[in-house]
Amino acid sequence: MNNRFLVQLLTSRRNYDVAEILHSNGMLSALVTDFYRTFLSKYFRTLFPLYKYIYNSHNDNLPDALVEKNIVAGILYRLKLRLHPKDNYDATVESYKMLSRCSIQVVKQDKSINSIYAYDTGALELFEYIAAHDTNVKNLYLEQCVAPRSSQIAMYKRFSSLYRADYGEEIESCKKLHLRELREWELAKKIIVPSDYVRNEMIKCGVNPDKICIVPYGYSSPYSHAEIEKHIIEKQRIRNKKVQVLYVGNGGYRKGVLDLIDIAERLNVSSDIEFRLAGNMGNIKERLGSIEFNNLTLLGVLDKKSLYQEYLKADIYILPSYLEGSAMSIQEALSFGLPVITTHESGSFITNNREGYIFDAGDIEGMCNAIQLLTQNEQLRYTMSHKALDLMQKNTLITYQHNLLSVLLKK
Repeated sequence: MNNRFLVQLLTSRRNYDVAEILHSNGMLSALVTDFYRTFLSKYFRTLFPLYKYIYNSHNDNLPDALVEKNIVAGILYRLKLRLHPKDNYDATVESYKMLSRCSIQVVKQDKSINSIYAYDTGALELFEYIAAHDTNVKNLYLEQCVAPRSSQIAMYKRFSSLYRADYGEEIESCKKLHLRELREWELAKKIIVPSDYVRNEMIKCGVNPDKICIVPYGYSSPYSHAEIEKHIIEKQRIRNKKVQVLYVGNGGYRKGVLDLIDIAERLNVSSDIEFRLAGNMGNIKERLGSIEFNNLTLLGVLDKKSLYQEYLKADIYILPSYLEGSAMSIQEALSFGLPVITTHESGSFITNNREGYIFDAGDIEGMCNAIQLLTQNEQLRYTMSHKALDLMQKNTLITYQHNLLSVLLKK
């Protein structure tokens, strides 16, 4: 029997890439999601900010007829997150329960569906229904997008100590979500993770390693390999006075942005290093206001075209994250030929001392030393640039599709 999938997903994570891959290979029966393009989309312009979700949430490669929408689930999810940003348990669970009810109806009506693909903390009700009822569905696949909530609890406890902040609500939310994860892991046939880091954190929770499949996300640059190669050579010829260190993310503690500020402070005496931070830095502006910086520029939230220009201008990329699944910004940076300085917790697939440097989260001294080394050793920097570019030749979207299908089609 051919595999026929129902994909259940809250939000438009990675632009419904799994659903698109399955559809392009004749394996998608239905995508169950929240906001999605409708024939009324153009009339929702006056409903900003909801309009941006309703109108922009679609994939042009997916036929609308295969999409089952539940807009109420999307509204509920975003409204609850806005009202209670520290506790995402209720928002996540209530909205996924609504999507699960939709999915169950689709499974009842479409007897060709024999496989489910769902995402961490959102699969439980659907998986439990399939396990308890006689249906044609035999394969339950779970994508664990990020490190387990037990790892997140450990991170919040660390932040509580480091920054004397109260993370009680976040910890309680993660405890409840972790109970859902444990049951989802038990029910899933295979658990798909994007990195060794996530796999290792799950094994610490007692998950059978044989059940876990690593499928790194892919990225395809808007520029060709030859164009970036030429650009790297041109940068080497011009030799700018300042080495630009780029960060792309937000001002949340999880991304390690406070560590990055400490790094910038330590290297503030150097006139040949400039840190450029792209993203919403609202959470750290108060701290920045009390510090004199000559080497740090806040770029704010950039559109894609402007962000690509920052990648092109940069010499080094840094992401000192404390917890990820696999940070897509690192893949973007590699595809632009940037050496990467990051942490084990970022879920990156770079090799230490080859395409960049990997440290434990919080190792500020190590990351400072790596930046200074790459600043002072131009030849090393450009050698790593070419290796970074070569690495992404092997980790494109096509590679991701091939690796994912090899797991889903394996008997």
